[in-house]
Amino acid sequence: MGKSKKMNPVFIVALCITLFVVVWGIVDPEGLGVGASNVFDFLIAKFGWLYVSVMSLLLLFCVIIAFSRFGKIKLGDPDSKPEFSNFSWLAMLFSGSMGIGLVFYSVGEPLMHYMAPPLAEPRTAEAAAQAMQITFHHWGLHPWAGFCVMGLAIAYAQYRRGGKALVSSFMIPLTGEAGQKSVVCKIIDILAIFATLAGLATSLGLGAMQITSGLNHLLGLPDAFSTQMSVIIVITCIYVAAAVSGINKGIKMISDLNLYIAFAIMLVMFAVGPTVSILGSFLNGIGYYFSGIVKQSFLMAPYGGALSKWLGGWTVFYWAWWMAWAPFAGSFIARVSKGRTVREFIIGALLTPSLGTFVWFAVFGTSGIHLDIAGIAPVGQAVLENISTGLYKVFSYYPLGQVLSGLAAILVSTFFITSGQAASLVLAMYSEDGEINPSKIKIAIWGILLAALAAVLLMSGGLKALQTISIVAAFPFSVVMLIACVAIWKGFSQDPVVKNEIAERMRKDMNM
Repeated sequence: MGKSKKMNPVFIVALCITLFVVVWGIVDPEGLGVGASNVFDFLIAKFGWLYVSVMSLLLLFCVIIAFSRFGKIKLGDPDSKPEFSNFSWLAMLFSGSMGIGLVFYSVGEPLMHYMAPPLAEPRTAEAAAQAMQITFHHWGLHPWAGFCVMGLAIAYAQYRRGGKALVSSFMIPLTGEAGQKSVVCKIIDILAIFATLAGLATSLGLGAMQITSGLNHLLGLPDAFSTQMSVIIVITCIYVAAAVSGINKGIKMISDLNLYIAFAIMLVMFAVGPTVSILGSFLNGIGYYFSGIVKQSFLMAPYGGALSKWLGGWTVFYWAWWMAWAPFAGSFIARVSKGRTVREFIIGALLTPSLGTFVWFAVFGTSGIHLDIAGIAPVGQAVLENISTGLYKVFSYYPLGQVLSGLAAILVSTFFITSGQAASLVLAMYSEDGEINPSKIKIAIWGILLAALAAVLLMSGGLKALQTISIVAAFPFSVVMLIACVAIWKGFSQDPVVKNEIAERMRKDMNM
C-alpha cells in the first residue's frame, strides 16, 4: 500500500513539472521571465477567444442545468439531509470567495479601470460607472459558473456514484468505474494538480506583494523583493506546520476570523467613506452589469489594438485564473454541499458569492474613485504605479486609516495561511489517489513547492509572471471543464430520479 502511494504516477509527473519550473526560476530567473512573457503573449493573441468562449459556455450551462428537470437531483442519497444550515452554507460559499485576490484588487481594479477604461474617457463619471461594471463582470457570475461546474461534477461523482475524492471522478458517467484507472483520468488529475498550483501560486504571490506593501506603509520596511521573500518564508512555515500537524480546529478559527475581519473592514469603510456614493455605485453597477452582460461576455478585439492588450491583461487573465482555481474551489463547494439539490447548489453558489463580491467592490472601489474624482487625492495615479499599495493609500485619507491598514495586512496574511494550508492538503490528496488523510511528507512537499513557485514567479517577472502561470495552466484545463459538462449531462440523464420521472410521465400519457 505504501509503495503504491510512493510510486503514484500522478504524483511523480506533477512533481517533476513543478520542480522543473521552480529550478528554472532559481537558476535563470530572467530566462523564465522572458519565456513566461512570450508564452503569455502567444496564448493571449492566439487563444484569447478560447478562454472567453469557455467561461461564457460554462455560465450558460449552469443556467440550463439549474432550470431543467435535472435540478431536482439530490447530491447524495434520496433521504440525505444537508450537513449545514442554509445560513451556514451560504456563509461558507461567500467566505470561499473572500480570498487574497479580493483584497488585492478591492481598490486597485476599479481605480485602474477608472484611470484607463477600455471604452470610455479616463477619469470621468462614465469611466467610473464602467469601472464598476467591468469589476463586477470579472468577479461575478462567470467565475462562479466555472467553480459550479467542477463542484457539481465532483459532488455528483462522489455522492451519487461512489467516486473517490479526485477531480477525475467526474469521468465515471463516461468511462464507468473501471475507467478511473485509465491514462486519461491520470492526465486529468495531473492537470488538476498543476492548475491548483498555478491558481494558488498566483494568489500567494499577490498576497506577498500586498503584505510587503502594507509593512512598508505601516512600519517603513522596504517594499522590495527581499521583504516579499521573508514574508513568503515565514507564512509558509506557519501553514506547512499547520497542515502537517493537522490542527484543523485552529485553522477553522482563523478561517472564521478572516470573515469577521473582512466584514469589519467593509462595514467601517462603508460608515466612514462616501456612503451615499457607495449605495448609488452599487445599484448603478448592478444595472450596468446585467444590462451589458451579453456584450461584455463576448467582448473581443479581432483587429488588435489597445483593446486587445487590455483584454489580455484583464479579462483573459481573470478567466484563466478562475479556471486554474476551479479544481480547488470546486472541491471545497462539493465538500460542503452534500444533501443539496442540483438547483439549490447552482443558484446558491452562483448568486450568493457574486452578490457578496459586488458589495465588497462597491464599498472599496467607490471609496477610492471618490477620492480621485472629487479632487481630494490622486490615488488613481498611485495605483497605476503600484497596484498593491492601492488599498493602503485609500485608507490613509479616511478616518481610522491606520487601523484599517493594519487589519487589511492581517487579513491578507491569514488568507495566505488558510489558502496555503488547504491547498497543501488538497494537492496531497489528489496525488495519493484521493486519500482523505494523505501522508504528511506529501503535504509538506506540496506546501513548500507552492510557496517556491510563487517566489520564483515574483523573482522572474512579478505580476505578469504570476498572471502567466494561470494562463498556461488553464489552457489545457479549459478542455477538462468542457468534458466535465458532458459528463454531468450524461450522468444526470442516466440518474434514477430523471428516469423515474420519465417513466411516470409515460405511464400518465398511456393512461390518458
